[in-house]
Order: sequence, then C-alpha cells, then structure tokens
Amino acid sequence: MPQSLGIETKGGVFTPLIERGTPLPAQRSEIFTTADDNQASIKITLLQGDHKRAARNKKLGVFELSGIAPQPRQVPQIMVAFNVDFTGITVSAMDLRAGSAMPVIVSSATA
Repeated sequence: MPQSLGIETKGGVFTPLIERGTPLPAQRSEIFTTADDNQASIKITLLQGDHKRAARNKKLGVFELSGIAPQPRQVPQIMVAFNVDFTGITVSAMDLRAGSAMPVIVSSATA
C-alpha cells in the first residue's frame, strides 16, 4: 500500500488498520466501541493517508452502522474490517453482540 488505510476515531484521530507498505492482498480488523451512552449508531469515516489528524487525510467514504442496542459507552464491541486486494477495498463493520453487519465496497481499484 502506498498510504495507510483506516478510520476516524474520537477526537478526529486517524486510526490506521492497513499500514503503508503492507503487501497486497491484506486483511485487518480491529474492535472499536461507542463514545456515548446509549449510542444507537456509529458513523464510520474511511480514510487514506499517513497524518495523525483525520482531517489531513483523504476521505474515501462514510457509512453508518445502526441498530446498536442501548448500552453504556465503551460496552458495545464494533469490529471494523478492511480487505484490500488488487481489485479494490472492502470495509465492513459488525456489532459483535447483535451480529448486525454493514459491508461497503470503497472502490473498484485500490486507491
């Protein structure tokens, strides 16, 4: 990968999941949680770049995982997975407790 791929996390921080220089194909997942009590959805902003501030990287897309059961903040477990190969980038998010998933194809060719 010429640049890292990841998501924006609380405070506008860029959290890479696929690091710059990773050979393709590449897969990586990480578990995140909610920032607020009783949060029913999470907006996931997909980014490409290497700056620690999310706003300084290229936005590839935004999607929302909804249907999260009301719980105290930091209790829900949301797995975000990146799958990158020579045909494109696929990102999915899944509420591990509810089993609800949202897959998104970001591009038909790697960025």
